[in-house]
Amino acid sequence: MKFMVKLAMAAGRPDLADRYAREMLKFALLRELERLQAGDDVPALRTVSNAAAEPVRVPKPHRPFDDATYALAYEVFLAHRNVADAYEVAAAAVRHAPDDATWRRRLAQAADWSNRPVDALEQWLWLARRGGGKVEWDRVEQLAAGVRDSAVMLEALRMRAARGGDEALDLRIAKLIEDEGQPREAIAWLEQRIEARGVARSRTLLERQMALNEALGDLDAVLRALDRADAEAGPDPVRALRRATVLLDRGDVHGGFASLHRLRDRVAALAEAPELP
Repeated sequence: MKFMVKLAMAAGRPDLADRYAREMLKFALLRELERLQAGDDVPALRTVSNAAAEPVRVPKPHRPFDDATYALAYEVFLAHRNVADAYEVAAAAVRHAPDDATWRRRLAQAADWSNRPVDALEQWLWLARRGGGKVEWDRVEQLAAGVRDSAVMLEALRMRAARGGDEALDLRIAKLIEDEGQPREAIAWLEQRIEARGVARSRTLLERQMALNEALGDLDAVLRALDRADAEAGPDPVRALRRATVLLDRGDVHGGFASLHRLRDRVAALAEAPELP
């Protein structure tokens, strides 16, 4: 039967190949059913069909299967633009061999082609987590955005950041973590990225981190961040004004005015500095 399928394909008759592939699957499934019936575990059946052909029943398998037969049927169904049945064959193969990356990829692609984004996401995520690269993680990110899976989106964005991102990506990740109701984890993420980049290259991240700490009422953390920024990047009028505001908000009038006085002195010093020739 495999010979007939391949002959029909070689002759440019995907319609005949489709018909022979169904017969081939029937024989393969009958052999599997016989093996299953030899024991006590006979699983439920799942239908694979289209309007123009007799249904083919694919059992939920628990034992070895004929990989070559399934692969040939999959290719034939795709050649005949029968994506629905190609998907079902791939799904059955994955149930047989859940650790087979080749069949996982076939199922992911068939799910894409047959507009099954949730199923596609499950398969692409499996591939991405098991040694996948940019292609797999990019597809996970696209699908997660489409089905609004924030947890998976966060995982994909973290992987992108690990490959090399920018402040905009780091802020996006922090926002997703915040949206999950975990502001302290968002602060920790921002701290990690600030440490990696340095304060001078993380002004936006530092601002967001201070805003989160301020929203949580952790003014000591805000002041520590301002001190660290001054130590690493030098004094800054904007930070001095913010420090004064924080100190006044917490009732430290003396400290607040002292910060303002230092700001005034710095501005005066800048105004008196000689111009460069």
